[in-house]
Amino acid sequence: MADSNPRETFSYIAKELNNLKIVYLHMEEPVKGSIAPAPEARLASTIRGIYKGTLILNGGYESQTGNEAIESGKADLISYGVLFLANPDLPERFKKNGPFNTPDRSTFYTGDEKGFTDYPKLGN
Repeated sequence: MADSNPRETFSYIAKELNNLKIVYLHMEEPVKGSIAPAPEARLASTIRGIYKGTLILNGGYESQTGNEAIESGKADLISYGVLFLANPDLPERFKKNGPFNTPDRSTFYTGDEKGFTDYPKLGN
């Protein structure tokens, strides 16, 4: 999605969500990789300062970076989409610090079970 002034637009939306008493807001904002915005362009901190409900962030977090985001107050919860798809036992892998399966993006959302049910679990 593109916007000529995303900080202003999404700040306004966050204020309006407060007025509507929306319980949570789930934002995806990549924190690493080629599509991650520069730190000064990220909106999560701005939204966190405005939005009063539960803020859930997603965007390439790992165990440490997810915990840091919660501990710093940047987010209330972290969702792990792709990492969880490739690692159905992700909480156990976080406890043991890996190893982590590599996601096969060619299998995402194809309507087939491949890629959703066939990643190896720890010890397999």
